[in-house]
Parts: sequence; C-alpha cells; structure tokens
Amino acid sequence: MQALLQEGTRLLQEAGIEETRLESRLFLEEATGLSREALLLQEHEAVLPEVEEKFFSYIKRRVKKEPAQYIIGRCWFWGLPFWVTKEVLIPRPDTELLVEEALAIHQNEPVQEMLDLCTGSGCIPISLLIEGVAEATLTDISPEALAVAKENAKRLGVSQRAICLQSDLFSACPPKRYDLITANPPYINQADMAELMVDVKEYEPHLALYGGVDGLDFYRRIVPQSRDYLKMGGHLLLEIGYDQGKAVADLMKEAGFLAVEVRQDLAGLDRVVRGCWMGQEGKEEQHV
Repeated sequence: MQALLQEGTRLLQEAGIEETRLESRLFLEEATGLSREALLLQEHEAVLPEVEEKFFSYIKRRVKKEPAQYIIGRCWFWGLPFWVTKEVLIPRPDTELLVEEALAIHQNEPVQEMLDLCTGSGCIPISLLIEGVAEATLTDISPEALAVAKENAKRLGVSQRAICLQSDLFSACPPKRYDLITANPPYINQADMAELMVDVKEYEPHLALYGGVDGLDFYRRIVPQSRDYLKMGGHLLLEIGYDQGKAVADLMKEAGFLAVEVRQDLAGLDRVVRGCWMGQEGKEEQHV
C-alpha cells in the first residue's frame, strides 16, 4: 500500500494538485474501504488488483481536476458527512459561519420553523436540524439537487423534520411565515466566473454559482420577497461574496430590515449578512 500511496502522490503532484499526500491517502481509504487508522496498520501490505485499479481510477479523475468530493461522493460539513454529486455545490467551511449565526439566533429564541433557499446538498438546514431547530423547509429550483438534499436528510436522520420543495426561490413556498430564512444563493459575478479555478468552473453546477453581471441578482429577489415569509422578529441570513457586504446590507436596510450586520469569516472577509424583520413602520404587515 505504501508504494501505491507514493505513486498516487507523485501523479497528483505532477498535475499541480495542492494537498497531494492527503488526497492520495483519501482515495486509498476509499478504494480499500479501510479507515485511516486501519490503513496505517496495513500500509506495508499488498493490495488486491481490483483495489489498485479503483485507486488509480480515482487518481486519474483528480488529475483532470475533478474535485475529490465528487470522486468519493462525500464532503464533511459541520462535522457531518454529506453526500454530494455534480448536481450540487460542494459545501465550503466558510458556510459554517452562516450556521453559527443561525445557532446564535436559535439559542436566544428557539427556531421552530425555518426556510432554506437554494439548498443544494441541504448542508445548512440539516446541520441546524441536528442542532435543535424543530422543522425546516428546503427548496431548490433543481430537482436533482433537491434529491441530494432529501437523501442527506434521510442519511443523517432528520427526514421527518425536513420538507423538501422544488421551488424557484419563494415561487412554490406555502403561504406561511418562518422564524428564520437562510440562503447561500449563486453570487459569482460575470467577470469572476471566467476566472474560476478549473475544479470549480468545469465541474460544479453553474446554476449554483452565477449570480448575474454584478453577482447580486438573487439578493435583489430574496430580500424584498422574504418580508412576506418572515414572522415579526424573524431573521434573514444570507451568505455573500467577499466584496458584497455593503451592497447586500444596503438592500436589507432599504427593504426595512433592522439590526442589519455583516459578519466576517476566519480570513476576515465579509461572509454573512443578517437582519431582523419587524414589519413596515406605519403600515399594516402584509400577509401572503
């Protein structure tokens, strides 16, 4: 196994992959079905031809820059194993900040019902369901993405509290109000789309990436429409691009949201905008 690991590492290095040894070991674990600990104990043993064939099939796919998460069909998020396919965006560690912000709200005022737009793999609402949110509605315009989210809810044991709904943002949502609305919508602008890394540009779904010429198309729809789906005192949490904090915060303020704040990720970049909906001052709250 050691020789196999070394050869895989070499091939990945030649292809310009960064985490070469880590990924080579990951593919070997997947090919053998062994845990990291078991692999260490058996690393000097020979492998079966079919295991070697499977291992190098993974390496060949990665050399072509296909993301490792799609190759093994799994991605860790919030300490949980989420099933991922090419139909959904790969969950990023930065998105965990949105989960943290939602949990801060939940700990102060328990969230009974939440809505997650552009759910993809379902990583945001499923993580929150596991953390104690009572019920979540997961929506996505893509039926294939929604099937992945539904399967993740099943695999992680929260399917009875997860409602999966195919919807273009709010278009098919029931006429009700939620304590919390979350979304990680497409927000890459036209110029940046052309500059994306090959791993992203050629493999991840553009439907989940492209946010229009300036990257703000979905926020312009989500922010005003969310007012009709939030309870008084309900919160809207949106993941954003690193340079979109002020623009999205301004959209929320213009729409009448209060306590609008921009949160930074571990790199110090704007990542999440949050706001509280208390109704329109001087007007009766509109009902759906």
